[in-house]
Amino acid sequence: MSQHFLLSANARTLSIIKIAMMSEDEIFEIFKHIGWSKTNGEPICPCCGSMRKPYNIKVRQQFRCKDCFHTFSVTSGTLFSGHKLPLKTYLLAIAIFTNSVKSLSALQLSRDLDVQYKTAWILSHKIRESLLDDPKNEMLTGVCEIDGVYVGGKTRQVNDIADRVDRRKINHPNKRVVISLRQRAELSDEAIGAVKTKTFVLKSENTFDIGNIVNNHIKRGSQIHADEATAYDDLHALYDMKRVNHQIEYRGKNGENNNQKSL
Repeated sequence: MSQHFLLSANARTLSIIKIAMMSEDEIFEIFKHIGWSKTNGEPICPCCGSMRKPYNIKVRQQFRCKDCFHTFSVTSGTLFSGHKLPLKTYLLAIAIFTNSVKSLSALQLSRDLDVQYKTAWILSHKIRESLLDDPKNEMLTGVCEIDGVYVGGKTRQVNDIADRVDRRKINHPNKRVVISLRQRAELSDEAIGAVKTKTFVLKSENTFDIGNIVNNHIKRGSQIHADEATAYDDLHALYDMKRVNHQIEYRGKNGENNNQKSL
């Protein structure tokens, strides 16, 4: 049996100890290659789009365009635009946030980064907001998966067992369902699992909202793997649906599943 991706060395490319040992110049180069990946780290003016090598203001780690004289940095146009903290702090925040299995509190992040609670709170919400940002609005294609998880709205049980009720039947006003759409990686992709993921928050898994989400974000004719929830029944008319009953099995006999497993 092949090794799971999360246990391999490729899953440890963004480790906290590696970032902590880097200098600010090394972090600066990482941000350059991420921000201007199409030009291999060569700066592009966000104002006029000039690709002429700009003036390098090393003292402030900024650039000045030779054509329009606009001053910009590696964080211009990103969620860290106008930053006041060192770049290493932001990269550490990304690493800590992404490596946290069950999210991360602002209080814990403030202790890990040695920043004020308000700074950590704003930073964590900026990272969360960037995960929902989809400026290109690219349609998912190929083999896709859809699934939902209910969060919030937990009712505390009373002390006396005679007064307790089945919490599964309580319609809590704060309960929400998070819908995830995933496009599976193909053999030619460098990634393993999903290459694209989109999330949506609904009050319930219903046919109307699920239909709007899928029609707007998954190309018609694509193959979709889902569970037996009735909200996905109408998708059979426009998509190649593969359903799995989780009360019986996690993976169908013909490979049906929504857990990013290959057929």
